[in-house]
Amino acid sequence: IFLYYAMTTKSFKDQVEGIIGGAATPTLSQTNLADLKIPLPSLPVQQRIASILDQAFASIAKAKANTEQNLKNDKELFESYLQGVFANKGEDWEEKSLKEVCEIKPPKNEARNKIQKNDYVSFVPMEDLGINQKLFSPTKEKQLTQVEGSYTYFADGDVLLAKITPCFENGKLGIARSLINGIGFGSSEFIVFRVSKNLFSEFLYFFLLRKSFRAEGAERMTGAVGHKRVTKEFIYNYRLPMPPLDEQRSIVKKLDSLSIEIEKLDAIYQQKLNNLDVLKKAILQKAFKGELNTDKALVV
Repeated sequence: IFLYYAMTTKSFKDQVEGIIGGAATPTLSQTNLADLKIPLPSLPVQQRIASILDQAFASIAKAKANTEQNLKNDKELFESYLQGVFANKGEDWEEKSLKEVCEIKPPKNEARNKIQKNDYVSFVPMEDLGINQKLFSPTKEKQLTQVEGSYTYFADGDVLLAKITPCFENGKLGIARSLINGIGFGSSEFIVFRVSKNLFSEFLYFFLLRKSFRAEGAERMTGAVGHKRVTKEFIYNYRLPMPPLDEQRSIVKKLDSLSIEIEKLDAIYQQKLNNLDVLKKAILQKAFKGELNTDKALVV
């Protein structure tokens, strides 16, 4: 066990990297392995160090597991609340298909009528559309003539949804904001929704964000393995429970507030995970620098 821990230290890994780092085909020969050095205290001290590290790392593993469970619980809490919003419909809610309340895939000639071919527009490849990121402001740009042929057109305020696996199932989704000249082009694998006057774009975003929507869409995908896409019929005919605009805004406000609070908690939990990783490395380093008090148990 002592040898195992010794071989996980940074100093040992640096030695290995120094031997194989420049090789075209990195290999560690028996001769090279024999030249590697580790600290070697007496056998009783080795046993005590290994015991201390076992206990400390077990405590760290337990703390990480608890923190990761808290992260999972946060996501499940938000998803439960989100699902409840659309399951508990009010009496004045209407139910419409998405094609009835959205213009899906707005025509590209809108862009051609607004700007010149050499003018710049925002460009959004698939990797730039976020997950659990409501608003996105693209950083890339291209001239209209470079993108109008094969890319998907959208404008400020439009809702974008990835339609290809695994991006659809992962929830790649967002609302376009701050586009150059108010115009954007992006992946041909985007579905673009332009809401009607009776639908708030943020309300539609949260509706499409639900895991149940993605699960239903995934079941109805067509195409070859690795290139499956959610069908046009599924998207166009999917039913949206829709309250009056004022209630939509109120719901969005509550969901935004909950989302912000959960993001804060998640940041705290993620920092704790990072700190635990740092602590584990620090303990390991101390152990092989002879800085651990092997006469006492280590408290994590």
